Amino acid sequence: MNQIDVNNSGVENDEQQTQSMLCPLCQTSNQCALTTKQEIENCWCKTAEFPPKSVLLANKLDGSACICQDCLERIKQEVALGLKRID
Repeated sequence: MNQIDVNNSGVENDEQQTQSMLCPLCQTSNQCALTTKQEIENCWCKTAEFPPKSVLLANKLDGSACICQDCLERIKQEVALGLKRID
């Protein structure tokens, strides 16, 4: 039997659900397929190229929410230009 992670009331926390739908960098919709109840195979990230994990961690991304396509492109540009984010 599979268990689903829920809070004490047995209902997913609305705030956590809302946060998982937002890009942690720009706070816009991250367009993650999972947050719209679609299969992960339908997500834009399945065909995207990501920089090394160390770069993402340096941008304070802990994996608790997906970033959006625009922020991914900005990070990739920063990596290509050798820039470091200082925000």
